[in-house]
Amino acid sequence: MSDTPGSGAAGSGAGAGAGAGAGAGASGASDNPFLQTLPEEFRGEAALKDIKDIGALAKGYVHAQKLVGAKGVIIPGENAKPDELEAFYTALGRPKAPTEYGFKDDGLPKDMLGREGLINAVQGIMHKAGVSKKAAEEIFNGYSAYMKAEMEKIGQNLAAEKTKRVEAIKKEFGAEYDKNLAIARGVAKKFDPSGTLAKWLDETGHGDNPDLIKAFLSIGKAIGPDQFITGDGRPSGTNPTQQEALEKIKSLKADAAWVKKYLNKGEPGHKEAVEEHQKLMEIAYPS
Repeated sequence: MSDTPGSGAAGSGAGAGAGAGAGAGASGASDNPFLQTLPEEFRGEAALKDIKDIGALAKGYVHAQKLVGAKGVIIPGENAKPDELEAFYTALGRPKAPTEYGFKDDGLPKDMLGREGLINAVQGIMHKAGVSKKAAEEIFNGYSAYMKAEMEKIGQNLAAEKTKRVEAIKKEFGAEYDKNLAIARGVAKKFDPSGTLAKWLDETGHGDNPDLIKAFLSIGKAIGPDQFITGDGRPSGTNPTQQEALEKIKSLKADAAWVKKYLNKGEPGHKEAVEEHQKLMEIAYPS
């Protein structure tokens, strides 16, 4: 008899515990009746615990779609596969090929280094990075405007430097400026008959470099300045003006000795007289 009460007590405790656990589970499920209307596989989802009715469920779905994007764009993770990235870039508006960006070089400075290959290079970089066509256009136009403004600043600075150099050499030479410059130019012309150096000096702006001018002047003075300038101070070998040519023709025709050489083929200096006359006529009466 003494064993019976003990057995009853144990059974009573077990029954109470089981009943309490079952009661708690039933109470939790009844806290959100709406979840009981969903398939069992979704009832335990944490994302649904605060959904109380069908309206709240619909609102949450619409909000989620807006976050994802109207096109259903899903942002790739760090370990996304190439095809996932391609799909993402396409959804963002990236063109199929780099050339479809259609960039134009109209806005780029004409003298910008590397201008010819810049378009293809930038389009390739944009495409590889997955940039949309609209965004790429904004970026490129902004870059073009920036470079154009910078190149204009550079041009203005170079022009200011040139003016500064010219003023400096004028001040140093004083009254001899025109004469010295004529000698320097005469030297340059004599030793650069093809004009290659002169072209380079003009293109680079070094033609106004005071040190270079003084170097040519020193050469001219060492050889003999009379070889490089005419009586009126112009570089030797330069053509006369139209008016000077007309006056020269008039003076030659008044020179009996020159006329004799010009008219008689057998006369010494005939060929030179004819060539001189022809050159003067071309300058005096340009076509």
